[in-house]
Amino acid sequence: MGVELRVLGPLQVRVPGMRVDGGPLKQRLLLAMLLCRANSVVSKTTLAADLWDELPPASARKNIQVYVSQLRKVLGDRIQNAGYGYALSVQADELDLFRFDSLVLAGHKCARAGRAAAAAKLLSEAVSLRTAEPLADLLQNSWAAGESERLERRVVTAYEDWADLAIELGQYESVLTGVDDVLVRHPHRDRVRAAKMAALAGAGRAQEALSCYEEHRQKLAHDLGLDPSPALRAVYDKILYQSLGPPKPARADNRTLDPVYLPPKNADFVGRAAETQALAAFLDSRSSSAGPAVITGPIGIGKTALAVHVAHMMRDLFPDGIVVVKLHDAASNPLPPSEVLRQLLHAVGLEECENVDSATALWRSWLAQQRILVIVDDAPDEASIRYLLPSFGASRVLVTSRMRLSALDSVMRLELAVLSPQEGLELLGRIIGLHRVMRDLDGAERLLRACALHPLAIRAAAARLVALPYLSCDRLAARLEAAPEFDDFDIGDISVGTLYSSGLLRLPPAWREAVRGLAALPGRTFTLDAVGSHTDVFEALIEANIVTCPSGDVGAHSVLFSMAPLVQRYALLLGET
Repeated sequence: MGVELRVLGPLQVRVPGMRVDGGPLKQRLLLAMLLCRANSVVSKTTLAADLWDELPPASARKNIQVYVSQLRKVLGDRIQNAGYGYALSVQADELDLFRFDSLVLAGHKCARAGRAAAAAKLLSEAVSLRTAEPLADLLQNSWAAGESERLERRVVTAYEDWADLAIELGQYESVLTGVDDVLVRHPHRDRVRAAKMAALAGAGRAQEALSCYEEHRQKLAHDLGLDPSPALRAVYDKILYQSLGPPKPARADNRTLDPVYLPPKNADFVGRAAETQALAAFLDSRSSSAGPAVITGPIGIGKTALAVHVAHMMRDLFPDGIVVVKLHDAASNPLPPSEVLRQLLHAVGLEECENVDSATALWRSWLAQQRILVIVDDAPDEASIRYLLPSFGASRVLVTSRMRLSALDSVMRLELAVLSPQEGLELLGRIIGLHRVMRDLDGAERLLRACALHPLAIRAAAARLVALPYLSCDRLAARLEAAPEFDDFDIGDISVGTLYSSGLLRLPPAWREAVRGLAALPGRTFTLDAVGSHTDVFEALIEANIVTCPSGDVGAHSVLFSMAPLVQRYALLLGET
């Protein structure tokens, strides 16, 4: 069944030949919540809290079931029950938000490759998908109002990127045609103001550009008590001194990578002192044949966070840039080497090759002449990264993986465990405030135990405490201990349940069956004799960091193996759904 879904304006559902009535307000809100998190499971607790602004009635779950049943009359079996929540399955061409993201991504790729005209066209198409204020008909709900603001910020950022490219191309009138409408909605956005000033100056209207700046300066001072940003002041100075020249030429195709490929630094990063020191020493090595550094550990343990943290710390060592290579698409499907290499070669301005072997040779040849840091994120196996490794040279590679990748040679290997209790308290305090932790220290320690000292679980719990200032650490810990589901670990774009669901469902069926069987064993530890029929895949589960094997020279049948508490908890839940 063909369907068109829109959230970048009033919520709309269209099927061939007609527009569908989404039903009463709460039902349309539920649809919007599932669309804005399409193809991901949204927990029932999160849905109830957002639908009723954190005050759901006792009948909330029953009401949600009724809304889902009504929506299925329109959308069919696209809405699936995952046990602890619902997921709405949407194709890439059916939802305007998906089309927006795809166009923006393609536009940024073209811009990085120096294809400014193509990039501007793609970004313009993306911005045109906004027909009005996102979710304009649902703004009386606080979740919808917040989501609308988030979506609007993404659209205006894409508009700013387009405007910069249009000015670079000399398309001044196209910028001036709609910039005032954007400024009405976002009067304090300096980049939009700078785009208008630059377009005015480029069109020979420098005096109007200077007046635009002065009006903005006065409005900022009146509304916020602030001065214009240094970047906007720099545009003003260039116009004032008649030094805002013609559009810059497109960047050369043989450019090197830009450091902005690196994700932002995490200000709440704590712990991992020994691992950080080891990685820093590895990156500072003068060896011309250093293998990769591999950071392994269970799901959500903080592997990528550590890699990004160290990369920021050692950034000056890599003047040619830092790039993060994703080996999975947005739906967590592994990308083939041909696609990964195609994206890499395109990003660095190299010609695409006919086959993987040629592309690998070209990538390694180019890499040997640079000093860059490559972060290969979430590698599924050894074969997925071997072709990315340099043969020699000053570049370095950090790999994160849920697997141990034991077959890789010449590796500096780090295996991450959960945080220490002190590190857990520090992380919790940085997010919710140290005063709140100290006021309820026993409750905070109980909360950390309920989170199994798992970094992502602590972050999710802390985010819920930030959202609910009346909720104490002790009360949240009690909720986490009592609930068999992951609802209280899901908030905003943090979903521990979804992460574990996708991680365990990615395993082969025999592995999943073994995980469920081992999770059902009594107690937290077990011996090899208790593994029973799952012996054939047991070592594979150790390799996958699902089962922990203690180090030391001991007999296999006397070892007490264990499974991470959150893995065990979710594996049991997975078996019930």
